[in-house]
Amino acid sequence: MSNDEATLNPPKTSSGLEWGIFLIYSFLIILGVYHHEMWRDELHLWNILSYSGSLTSLVHNAAYEGHPLLWHLILWPINKISIAPHWMQLIHTAFVLGTAYLVVFKSPFKMFEKILILVSYPLLFEFGLISRNYILAVFLIFLIAIYWKNLRKNILIICLLLTLLFNTNAYAFVFACAVSAGVILFYVSEKGLHYRDSNLWIGSLLIIIGSLISIITIIPPKDASAEAGFVLNFDLQRIGFVLKNVYKGTFSFPEIGYFHFWNTFFRENKYRMASLGMAAWLGLWWHLRKDRPVLLLSGLIYAALGGFIYLSAYVGSVRHYQIYTISILFCFWIFLDRKKNYVPAGTSAPYTRFAFLAILCGQAIAGLFAYSKDLAYPFSNAKAAATFLETNYAGTPYLLMGNYHYLNTPVAGYLGQKIFSLDILQNTAYSVWRADLWNPSVYGMTDSTLLKRAAQVANAQKNKKIVWLCEYNSSVAYTEGHLKSVSLQGKNYQFLCVKVFNESIVHDENYYIYELKR
Repeated sequence: MSNDEATLNPPKTSSGLEWGIFLIYSFLIILGVYHHEMWRDELHLWNILSYSGSLTSLVHNAAYEGHPLLWHLILWPINKISIAPHWMQLIHTAFVLGTAYLVVFKSPFKMFEKILILVSYPLLFEFGLISRNYILAVFLIFLIAIYWKNLRKNILIICLLLTLLFNTNAYAFVFACAVSAGVILFYVSEKGLHYRDSNLWIGSLLIIIGSLISIITIIPPKDASAEAGFVLNFDLQRIGFVLKNVYKGTFSFPEIGYFHFWNTFFRENKYRMASLGMAAWLGLWWHLRKDRPVLLLSGLIYAALGGFIYLSAYVGSVRHYQIYTISILFCFWIFLDRKKNYVPAGTSAPYTRFAFLAILCGQAIAGLFAYSKDLAYPFSNAKAAATFLETNYAGTPYLLMGNYHYLNTPVAGYLGQKIFSLDILQNTAYSVWRADLWNPSVYGMTDSTLLKRAAQVANAQKNKKIVWLCEYNSSVAYTEGHLKSVSLQGKNYQFLCVKVFNESIVHDENYYIYELKR
C-alpha cells in the first residue's frame, strides 16, 4: 500500500484491560504509601513549610535547599490547613496516579510495555512511594510528550509546561534546557522561521522566564555548605563517573543480599557499569536512528545530563539518575507517536525494540524488589519513634533532645514540634545547609561530646523530664537497658535506654530513646 493510501489513526477508546491495569497499580501505590515510613528528605520540606508563616518566610527558609520552589508552593496551602504529614503523601499520590493515567491511557506504548513502565523502579518505588518533587517532574515530562504529537498547534502549552518543569528540581532543569532547545528546533524545522510568529516568541519568552526563576531560587547563598559548586577541570575519571551513573539511572537493580538495599547497586563495578550504560544508550540510539529529529533530541538530553553530572560537585544518588530512564521513556513516547501519526491501514510491524524492552524488564524487577522490601520492613524508624514518644509522654512536660539535627528531622515532622539538637545546640525541625551548620565537625561529632552536651542540657533543665533521642551515623549494638553516664560539675548524670527502634532500610534512621535518671 502506498503512502498516499495511509490513513490517520483514529482516536482510541479506553478498554477494560487498561482500566484494570490502572486500578491495580492505584491499589499498589495506595497500599505502598500507606505502609511507607517517610524519611528525613521527605519530612524536611514539610517541616520548612510548617515553620514558614508566609510565602516570604518560605523563600527565606528554603534558600539553602538547592531546589526550585514549585513543589513547595503546591504543598504550602495544604500545610497551612494541617501540618499532619500524611497530607503531603496524599498530594504526592495524586501526582503518581495522574502520571500512571497518562501512561496507561495516553501513551503509544504496547500494553505489556505500559505494565513494565508502571512497575518500574522509578514509578513503583522511588517516585511512587517517596514523597518528593521528582514525581511532579515526571508528570510534566509525560504531559509534554503528549502535546508534542501536534507540536505546531501546542507549542505554547509545551513551553508553559517547560516553564513549570524548570522549577521542579535541578536534574529536571537540565532536562528542560535540552528539551527547550529541541522543541524550538522541531517547531522551526516544521513551520519555518518567521520573525512575526508570535507563538515562537511568546513560547521562547516563557522558557526564559521559567529558567531564570529557577536559577534564582536554586543558587544558594555564599555561605552554603561545601557540597555545592562545580568541577571545572578535565578528568577522564569523571567521564567514567558519568557513564557509570548512566547505568545507575538505566538499570537500578539494588544489592539483593544487603538489608539496606536503597541506593546500592548489584555487584557494583565502575568499569562494567560504565560499559553497560554506554551500550544501553547506543542500542536505544540505533533504534531511534529511523527518526533523526528524535535521535537528535535524545542526544541533546544525554549530552546535557552528562555534562551536568560531570560538572556538578554533588555526587547524587539513584533518585537523581532516574532522569535517564524518564528521558528514555520521553524520547520513545515521541518517537512512537510520530511513527503512528500516519500508518498504512490494517498493517502491523514485528516487535524490534529489544534494547528498550531489556531496560524496562530490568527496571521492573528492581521496582518489584524495592516495593516488596518497603512493605516488609520499615523504610525509616522515625514514625515508630514519634509514635512511642506521643504515646508514653503525652501530658508530661518534657524536653526532647536529639544527637544530630538532620536525623531529628523526620521525628520532628511526625511529632509536629522542634527538637533540641545537641550537634548545633539549637531547637530545630529541619536542616539549614549552611557551612557552619553542616560540616565534618558537626555531623562527625563524637559520642562522648554529645553525652557531655546532654548532661549540660539536663543540668540547665532541673525541673523537667529529659528524653534523649539518640541516632548514630554508623551501626551500634545498644539495647534497651543500656546506660550512658557522665560526670559534670561533680554530679553524675545517667541516661537509661528505654526503647530501641533499629533495622530500618535507611541505614542511619534508627532511634534509641533514653531517659535521664533523676
